[in-house]
Amino acid sequence: MQKGLRILFFGNLWVAGGGVCFTLLVQHTLLGEPMPESTLLFIFLGIFSIYGAQRLMQVPHYRSHGTNERHRWILEHKDTLKYAIGTALVPAAILAFFIPLRALLLLLIPFVISILYSLPMPEIRGKRSLREIPLLKSFLVALSWTLISVNFSGYSMDPGLFRRPALYLLMPAVFLFTWALTIPFDLRDMEQDRQDEVLTLGHTLGVRRIRLLALLSLGCCALLVLTGWLLKFWSLSALCAWLCACLFSAWCVRKTGPQCSPFWFDGVLDGCMYSGFLFYLIFNLFL
Repeated sequence: MQKGLRILFFGNLWVAGGGVCFTLLVQHTLLGEPMPESTLLFIFLGIFSIYGAQRLMQVPHYRSHGTNERHRWILEHKDTLKYAIGTALVPAAILAFFIPLRALLLLLIPFVISILYSLPMPEIRGKRSLREIPLLKSFLVALSWTLISVNFSGYSMDPGLFRRPALYLLMPAVFLFTWALTIPFDLRDMEQDRQDEVLTLGHTLGVRRIRLLALLSLGCCALLVLTGWLLKFWSLSALCAWLCACLFSAWCVRKTGPQCSPFWFDGVLDGCMYSGFLFYLIFNLFL
């Protein structure tokens, strides 16, 4: 059982599936229709490959500073991860031919962020990657999720996306939701970031305040979604799904601390990305 969970969580399958479900929620909210299966598969393979590449780029660091079960699993299975990423990139490249070029260009920013997030670079003021820039880590992750789940996915379905007023209300809501889920990961990485001398929100605010910041972010997300519903930008089913996802995520955030196991962060917190679409399916049956 635990072996299967390690493959699912540490092997990036779970977070990639969460990205697909979250994108489905966003597009049902914004456009009121499902996405093509080919685009969803492209997103799954892309997230799986990017997350896997980030893990592999940090292997030298894990060798010297790896302290938890996730690090040890990645070190033990790094060759399998390389093979899996290479295998995933082939169908992803084929699927890219069926996606509008302008939509693919919208992926350049999150792609560059994802690579430079972990890729060692020549030192700039003592910093060797984007994740080492003070207080920027969680912001970059949330921004990438927003650009993928809203801009890229929406534009691939509707080239007139940027003329929709609803977009400019949903984008900050999506950012706040994903940021609230990303902030607690600073608690997981506190020891590693301390060793790397990376200043994060976890070190600056402490455990209690970082939870409060995440809860405040979820509250603001809920207010934006409620405002969009009052303006008739999306359905009641979408509103209820977002509100329930915010409540469930708030409960998970309150339970999160540095003492939580890697399974909690990679399983439960990443699992919050699934919750909104599952709630949407339920409410859509009755509303």
